[in-house]
Amino acid sequence: LLFELCYLLIACSDREISSSNLRTVLTRIILQVISHCLGLYITQQYQDHSECLIFNITKLAMAKEKLRRERKLKERVIASVMPASIGHKLVKIEQTHFQEVHIFRPMVMHYLNNVSILFADIVGFTKMSSSLKAIEIVSILNTICDRFDSMTEEAGCTKISTLGDCYYCVAGCPDKMANHAPAIVALSLKMLTAIEDINTEADLNIAIRVGIHTGSVLCGVVGIKRFRFDVWSHDVLLANQMESSGLPGKVHISDTTYQLVKDTFVMTDGQVQTRVPSMEGTKTYFVIGTQEALRPKTQAPSRKAKARNLFKLRFYSSSEGHSSMKSFDEHLQRLKSFSMTSYDLKSPDDRAGGTIDKASSMKPRASFSEAICTDRKVTDTEVMSQVHNKTPSAFGARHDLNPLTLHFHEPGKEQMYRQSCSGLSQGGNKSKRKLSFLVDVLVSLLYLVCVGGAVLLSLPLHLYWLLSFVGAVVLELVCLVSMFFYLRRLNLKSCGAKNSRNAKNVPWGARNVISAALLVLPVALIALRVVMERDELSCHGIDILLSLLLSSFLHGINFLQMLGLVKILVLVLLLCTLSPFVCYTERFGDCYSNNGQLVWDIPICFALFALLVCLVVRTFELRIRLNFSSSVEAEKDQELHRKLRDQAYWLLENLIPTHVLKELKESGVYHRDHRNVAVCFASIVNFQDFFDAKWKHGHDSIRILNELISDIDELLDVPKYSDHVEKIKTALGCTYMAASGLVREDPSHIFIMMDFIFDIKEVLKQFNKYTMGFEFQMKYGCHIGSVASGVIGQSAPMFDIWGDTVNLASRMVSTGEIGKIQVLEETAQALAPHFTTEKRGLVYVKGKGDIETFYVTGKKHGLQPPPEAPPSKL
Repeated sequence: LLFELCYLLIACSDREISSSNLRTVLTRIILQVISHCLGLYITQQYQDHSECLIFNITKLAMAKEKLRRERKLKERVIASVMPASIGHKLVKIEQTHFQEVHIFRPMVMHYLNNVSILFADIVGFTKMSSSLKAIEIVSILNTICDRFDSMTEEAGCTKISTLGDCYYCVAGCPDKMANHAPAIVALSLKMLTAIEDINTEADLNIAIRVGIHTGSVLCGVVGIKRFRFDVWSHDVLLANQMESSGLPGKVHISDTTYQLVKDTFVMTDGQVQTRVPSMEGTKTYFVIGTQEALRPKTQAPSRKAKARNLFKLRFYSSSEGHSSMKSFDEHLQRLKSFSMTSYDLKSPDDRAGGTIDKASSMKPRASFSEAICTDRKVTDTEVMSQVHNKTPSAFGARHDLNPLTLHFHEPGKEQMYRQSCSGLSQGGNKSKRKLSFLVDVLVSLLYLVCVGGAVLLSLPLHLYWLLSFVGAVVLELVCLVSMFFYLRRLNLKSCGAKNSRNAKNVPWGARNVISAALLVLPVALIALRVVMERDELSCHGIDILLSLLLSSFLHGINFLQMLGLVKILVLVLLLCTLSPFVCYTERFGDCYSNNGQLVWDIPICFALFALLVCLVVRTFELRIRLNFSSSVEAEKDQELHRKLRDQAYWLLENLIPTHVLKELKESGVYHRDHRNVAVCFASIVNFQDFFDAKWKHGHDSIRILNELISDIDELLDVPKYSDHVEKIKTALGCTYMAASGLVREDPSHIFIMMDFIFDIKEVLKQFNKYTMGFEFQMKYGCHIGSVASGVIGQSAPMFDIWGDTVNLASRMVSTGEIGKIQVLEETAQALAPHFTTEKRGLVYVKGKGDIETFYVTGKKHGLQPPPEAPPSKL
């Protein structure tokens, strides 16, 4: 522009200015303006694409990082509930079983032989827990379970569950293990040693009974609420019997296990018939120790002495009835800190690789609650800090572009790109507006008007060309108005659509045809003017037309949504057509020849300019496609992130109650004392009669059990029960345990719990109609009182409740009669306003003596059900 103004000033100073010269200067100014405006528009487009590309790449990187964190949390949750192989199958079934029709619910179940089962029960813990607070119970059990979890993992065994104060694990399941029996017996001896260390460190007086048996099992998951990996078979019951018939501080094994470990361990006769007359004729053994351990060795400091010198802490023990010299809170904190630092000597990765990192092996194991807090409270800033520390290739973005055509190798992705309105999936309304097809048509119209004005201003008026110019303008106006109303109509139709940008598409073929026609239109007008006045054009006019032709190539960068290969072909076709046509005209030869020889400067200039435009077009298309690809990949990762998050929440909610999980994520621990809780047990008493291990190893029997437990679980989704009743667990596959009053202290929860028990009876009644002649029978027991609740286990957490109330509710089932709901007198009095009871009489209860019990017979007639409490804020 400064150059043109200087030219005008020089012409004026030389007094050579005329109307023709003035029009020439104005024409040149118009050419400069439209060329620079096009350049500014293209530059702005480039900047917008760059910003959008950075935005989408950042979004993709963040999605990859969040996906990695979510996958890590999901794996941690699965590992805490069940083995990874079982967990992934269960999640896959949960995603698909609602979409298909099945006679039975999908179930994950496998049969395995050569499996060793271990039960370790704390002797007298039920009585001891009745006098302890929740924080004391959780601290003691956490200390024991964390130590046992670490040793179980090191031994290559699999933890199943904790049944109150009973630790339950297996070896050789679900992954086969050649030395399963020696490994689990060695683990049991380590458990005894660990209990001795804990007693020394915390000044406790705890003893455990350990029972082991080897046989075959069915392993899998039963139920749809509070499920966990479990095993079923007669051999599991026999292992439990080995524990209950054993002695404190000893490992009691069956003869089957003895045959597998007799060359490794030293054992004595178990003499079980003297303690349990019903097991007369059964041969059992007590494990004393390993043969190597019993050989004489040089005397070394004992484990007790080491532990005493290392910790020197005393802890309140309710069984001894005295308190330590320091405050209980201080000792409790030290015990908790000790239980949190159980050293993981070998991680799964180390075992796979066969190496152990000594530095990392001495680091405390991260607790499950810490993992939840870390992964759930991560901020975008923390994610970006992780993103900046990685290379772009670490995010796994795959664009898969053809290096020649820039098409996506994946047909579906290429189709998505062609259907996208702007060639940009996301990136802001500003970019969408500037990249819309409507804006490109408007830019083309303004360029055509400027070109026509420049021609009219610099060259003599030609009527036919003027009519052609007006027709071209009208054509572009019609295209612009039609496009406006077309998009407006589609916008109204897709007003409530979730993905409105896909509804605003112009067909891919039509968009390319219209774009090509609008690109050719200005060049066609210039060429038409050359044809009309081919012999009358002055050299000045040819200069103007050549300048307009060059700017028309620059206009070829417009229509960014047009396929780049098509645009390049159009530009090459125009170059090959116009160069010979213009250069070999007579007037061109008169103006641009040197001694009769044609000067090739202008054709070469045309070719270089067209090459530059082609490179810019290709660069733009590459950026647009990368932008689109990054956005699509980010959307896929975000969708996968949402899916993994939902799966993790589904697993978490089935692992731990919602109200417990909320506090666990905030504080990392959970323990509560409850004053008024109703605990119920419903036990299937004849399942062992139904279980047929000879037919498919009992697989169909467990499938039927899964249907029954799942039918009962579905009751928990009823609004009446969902806010009040919490399933605690399914003990040994056949005993259903639930509680009410844990979330809110509502006096009516006992009536809701009793309604729940009667509904279980109704579910069983309906279920027995389809069991082909076999009727399942259940006993029911319920008791009201105070309990302690908490989450035990840092690596494999489990929510549970303890206390005398739980023990009495369990005794109500074991001493009850089939089909009846047995309660104690205080429970019967609490139920009296809405339920009828029948006095049974005195019943002997272990640990309590003779107690008067009652049967709940039904609901009182004429009474409305108790009003439901308002919805929980949780």
